[in-house]
Amino acid sequence: MKDLVRSSYKHCYEEEVRKAVGDDVFGSQELDDCGSENVVRINLVNQKFHASLLSAIERLTVAKLQLDKFGFATDKTTSQASTSQLSCDEEKMLSNKLAILVNDIAIAMGKLDYGTYRGKIYKRDARSMFTFSYKCEARVFVNTLATNERFKSRMLPQMKRVIELLSDPYCELFRPLTVDYDLIEVSKGVCWSLKKGKFVEDAIEEHQIGKVSPRAFCLYEPNQVPDAKYFREILENSLSPDDVRRFCEDFVKLLNYNRKKHKDKVPCLVGDANSGKTSLFFPILSLVHHGNVATVTKQRAFNKSMITLFTEVIFLDEATESTLDIDDWKTLTQGGYSAHDVKYQRAKSFINRCPMLITSQRRLNFGPSDQPAMDRRLRTYQFKSLANPRKSASTWLKKHPMDCLIWATGKAKEARHRHPTTTKKKKQKRKRSDRFTKTASCGRARKKHYKRCHWMKRWTKTPSKLP
Repeated sequence: MKDLVRSSYKHCYEEEVRKAVGDDVFGSQELDDCGSENVVRINLVNQKFHASLLSAIERLTVAKLQLDKFGFATDKTTSQASTSQLSCDEEKMLSNKLAILVNDIAIAMGKLDYGTYRGKIYKRDARSMFTFSYKCEARVFVNTLATNERFKSRMLPQMKRVIELLSDPYCELFRPLTVDYDLIEVSKGVCWSLKKGKFVEDAIEEHQIGKVSPRAFCLYEPNQVPDAKYFREILENSLSPDDVRRFCEDFVKLLNYNRKKHKDKVPCLVGDANSGKTSLFFPILSLVHHGNVATVTKQRAFNKSMITLFTEVIFLDEATESTLDIDDWKTLTQGGYSAHDVKYQRAKSFINRCPMLITSQRRLNFGPSDQPAMDRRLRTYQFKSLANPRKSASTWLKKHPMDCLIWATGKAKEARHRHPTTTKKKKQKRKRSDRFTKTASCGRARKKHYKRCHWMKRWTKTPSKLP
């Protein structure tokens, strides 16, 4: 430390000489010519740094450095108390190696555009501006990070603990993300709003970039005309124009995460093979990660264990009456409060607002006692086989989800616009009927009034006949 102080004074002296005399100065300068007093003058302006600077000054004093202090407390007790408090804080901050490792991992994730959401690792799509998509599980990410030489020595002893923290869905130590389920990002940073049914620019503010993410990213030009192609072909092959509009309205609702209304009817696609029923769900799979899509398994007691609070959509393919008990059919299709058994855990209760889609090869028959209740919960669409089914249709539907979604949204808007016209006609008919009843009642009142007046006239003319 003494050699460092002496060399520092020598360097400072040479810099001052160059400023005063110029560059034409001798190359080397002896330390004896620099002056005999090695004194540092420190002036404390902000009292917030009193404790930290006081600790540093004491360490410099131990190194035989002479200091002139201005604005510092001269009381030894206060200085000792401040230094002891600072040392305690430093020990708390620097003694926990796990806290340092967690901070370094969070910094590395920020630089590499990684984030965490519900215990999963997400990464920003290279083609997008805002969207983070699912990358891997926490265990895979930690094992990959441990291969880095900067983290290996510290990660190996703490690997199990770090995996537990990363996989915790409620942990907010590693760049937690917030997903806006109303937005789907397309090309040029433009987002499609499901609620508004149109494209929105600057949907995510600048200070929220890296913190808020749309639910998905798709390569789609906002100005192009949507071409639904196979999606429209499957619907028009089996459904009437009114049913196509109604189904498109149900199809768009499949993306309404956690917004299903109580006893809102569930679409049930019924028909023969090669009719395209299952393929209609493929655009949804391109916008929703398969890990967030739940179905019903054949484990009788735990067949609904996949349905959790984080489920975005429920899909039952090739369903029959025996897929679920009738009580489970009713509770699952109507939504609301629900509780499912989970293996090796306690039963978990939650409010089920997940949209749902069902396919079946025949119309579901639940018996005369339960069929009326299920008819109030299901909206059945009858499909028929395609004349020329194509194997490439399913691949095309996966690659063009935005064409299908935007076209379906347009058809759904047509269905909404048609409903108000019918209601207006009904209101006009009611007004006409109200007018008729009013005029009829007025006419009957006039007749009664005329008869009463006529009887009064006769009574006044013939008083002798009265008793």
